[in-house]
Amino acid sequence: SSLTPLPFDAHEIKVLLKGHNTRVSSGVPTNPTSAILPAAASSRQRAVGNQKTKRHGFSTVRECLEKPAPASFTTHFEVSHTLPICNPTSIDAMKALYTKRKNGSFSFRFALHIKDSTSEVDVLCLGRVAEDLLGITTQDIIAENPEKCKAALDTLKELLSPGSICEGKIQSTLGKDGKLYFILKSIFCIPTDIV
Repeated sequence: SSLTPLPFDAHEIKVLLKGHNTRVSSGVPTNPTSAILPAAASSRQRAVGNQKTKRHGFSTVRECLEKPAPASFTTHFEVSHTLPICNPTSIDAMKALYTKRKNGSFSFRFALHIKDSTSEVDVLCLGRVAEDLLGITTQDIIAENPEKCKAALDTLKELLSPGSICEGKIQSTLGKDGKLYFILKSIFCIPTDIV
């Protein structure tokens, strides 16, 4: 099971989802047999949500941490911040997300701190994956292309907004230093106004 954006003409479904969101926000208990519960940071594990996740082929963040590398996972998560920290308010802030290579070119190199109800971890977001996520290249940022930079800032704000749920494919690998690293291979974010 996965979530996809609704087409503009799916008015009845959007009304149902907004009503559902209002009920959840006001504290009405959820029906655990009706859908996958949204991911949220919690010290306790949600048994029903995790059972559904396993049944539909999704991994929890804890399972990603526990499985030996190399391995690939698809998981649902929230993004709490980037590393280095990027407050998406200006083009200059986005310059923290890329580095200069030895050959003089620039490439995105940052991490997303992701979490679900089971655990949290930093996931590397590199090169082309970061470009696809943000919809911008490092050259666009260096040139301060106003339209593309504004769109990338908006994307980053939405990604980091509380309650925004993402689905991502993550690969674990052992680094040359023998440490376990997680690399983002793809990501799909569900806008908060339709969750």
